[in-house]
Amino acid sequence: MTIVLHIGSHKTGTTAVQDFAASNRSALREAGLWYPDYTEAGLGESRVAHHHAANGIARAPLGMAPEKAAAFFDFVTRNKRPGETVLISAEPIYRQVIVPEGGHRNRLRGEAFWDAHRAYLELLRRQFATDDLKVLVVFRRQDSFAASMYQEQVKTTRYRHDFRRFIKEKKFHFNYLRHARELSEVFPQVVAEPYNRLTAGGNLIANFFALLGVEPPPVDPAKRRNESLPHELVEFKRLMNGAEISEFRRRNLERAIQYMAQRGGHKSAKKYLWMPHDEMVAFQASFEKKNRQIHEYATYDRGADFFPTDPLPPADVFPGLAPGSLLGVAARVLLPGAK
Repeated sequence: MTIVLHIGSHKTGTTAVQDFAASNRSALREAGLWYPDYTEAGLGESRVAHHHAANGIARAPLGMAPEKAAAFFDFVTRNKRPGETVLISAEPIYRQVIVPEGGHRNRLRGEAFWDAHRAYLELLRRQFATDDLKVLVVFRRQDSFAASMYQEQVKTTRYRHDFRRFIKEKKFHFNYLRHARELSEVFPQVVAEPYNRLTAGGNLIANFFALLGVEPPPVDPAKRRNESLPHELVEFKRLMNGAEISEFRRRNLERAIQYMAQRGGHKSAKKYLWMPHDEMVAFQASFEKKNRQIHEYATYDRGADFFPTDPLPPADVFPGLAPGSLLGVAARVLLPGAK
């Protein structure tokens, strides 16, 4: 029996895996994989993923009570069946922290972040009274991951700054080698998988469960639910994040943006970058040496590159929203049925 902690990282197909696993719990358990639910432990309503427990032990937002989170992890450890694999999936683990006294969760930078993150990892490790424990982390090329993470940050929070400031503030999140080493110093086994290999052949679900030694049931995979916003909506949301409007109106606008995104509204056929191509290439190149060292955690031939070495395809920088475009996006957000 192995307990596998699938920790993302963010925007690496994690939502698709979680939706599939939650929709097929019984069939997966018959195949030898247990994807536990809070209801089995009598600890709340059913959830697609395990974010609430992962956040709960850190007393973080969107977490269950710490004692309930600890009870869930204890329940999983005690109730596993001989020979089966247990999957816990929660991408907040990738960057969760124990906030030091007098500190602020969203203001931790550099070594302050790593110290707080290490404290969290050590606390999480203590929840499992077993050494048969493995961390599975999926990494996406930094240039692609940074763009997706920026868009997600603007989409789900009140972040209002531009992309350059974002990657400067969050650069430690892109140091995959440091993440892998911090994990390996706390957990018995760490496996790193590149996102491009996980999505090879368009078979993300099959490839993921193959890593766990499990053949998924012959059912239709769950639909993706965590789609990124198009550039126009990201910029509209960023501008809104910095606007002085009432909380009531802000929440209504946020709901309207999410509704529009789910319907696939206002998608541009043109691909954009958030900063000039040469700067994006240089950003990716700054991680090349460290990326090559991630091989020690990989599951495949160490002679291959961890990530594709082809540079990011050239594209124009997103020009922002001129007044006319801004009004057009606003109209589509506020009047989704209008022509």
